[in-house]
Amino acid sequence: MDVTPFLDRESTIPLYQQLIDYFKNNMHDGALRKGMKLPSKRSLSNKLHISQTTVERCYEQLLAEGYIRSRPRSGMYVDYDAVNRLHYKGSQGVRSPKHPASTVIDFHYGHVSSDDFPLHSWKKSLSTSYDFHLDRLCKPKDEFGEYALRSLIADYVYQTRGVNTSADHVYVGSTTSYLLTLLCYVLEECQRVGFEDPGYPRSREIFTLLKKSSCTVAGRS
Repeated sequence: MDVTPFLDRESTIPLYQQLIDYFKNNMHDGALRKGMKLPSKRSLSNKLHISQTTVERCYEQLLAEGYIRSRPRSGMYVDYDAVNRLHYKGSQGVRSPKHPASTVIDFHYGHVSSDDFPLHSWKKSLSTSYDFHLDRLCKPKDEFGEYALRSLIADYVYQTRGVNTSADHVYVGSTTSYLLTLLCYVLEECQRVGFEDPGYPRSREIFTLLKKSSCTVAGRS
């Protein structure tokens, strides 16, 4: 497939993000349809006179978001169906004219910066873990979490917080909500809980819903 994205080299938007916007906009508009093959990293980098790393970063992000899929020994293919999808506005649409992006920090829970997330390193580590530890990962483990991990956590909290504990007193769970729910059942009844205000609202809801009638959840700024 022959594509010719226009890249504004004077723009503050990184080149890889401009490529992402180009592919997403064309997928949403139906110009790039599901099943179409994307140019190889080398051919696209040569055509646009950019590094293969820039193209690779673009493809990795599209792959992570489910816009494209990789076929072994074949290449990257569009895996997006424009039917009944919302229109993508691109990077320009999310920038606030009153607050330049360089001076704004988003502290919202769950808002991860794709620019700063080490996607390549994360995928490499994940692949390495599968290669060397797949057999262990496929077998049921301790219901309280991997013992080796719990031992490391016990050592860490002792070194950083002076908390003297052991792996037998450390529980590892998949989410904060699950662990807080478990904590409520582990603690004795009618415990007073101190909570930051403002704080993570879901945690406050868990404490409030699971508290006993005579227990108190106190907020403090």
